[in-house]
Amino acid sequence: MITQIGLTNPQNHEVAIFDARPYLSALANRCLGGGFEDQRYYDNCYLTFLGIDNIHAVRSSHNALRDISNDSDVLNVLTEYGPKVYYTGHMQMVGIILEGVNLIMDTILVKK
Repeated sequence: MITQIGLTNPQNHEVAIFDARPYLSALANRCLGGGFEDQRYYDNCYLTFLGIDNIHAVRSSHNALRDISNDSDVLNVLTEYGPKVYYTGHMQMVGIILEGVNLIMDTILVKK
């Protein structure tokens, strides 16, 4: 099926597969009986891990950021606000997600 999908694009027969997880998470999942696509089985594809933590980590960082925005004591002291936002991990998480979006868009628009 992957080969046939690749043939639908006359500009590039290579198929990009993106796995949102970090590689080590996917590997751990494989040890538990799950897994991820194995490129050895396909002639025309490649697999890229995007390194995005699971939904629970994303939700946790979002909730931590929301809690800071609800704390007027932190909002009134600029020297506390920046470090507290940093330690939520939310901005780093958003950065990783946007890097993945950029990679996918580059694949679609440039690599066709």
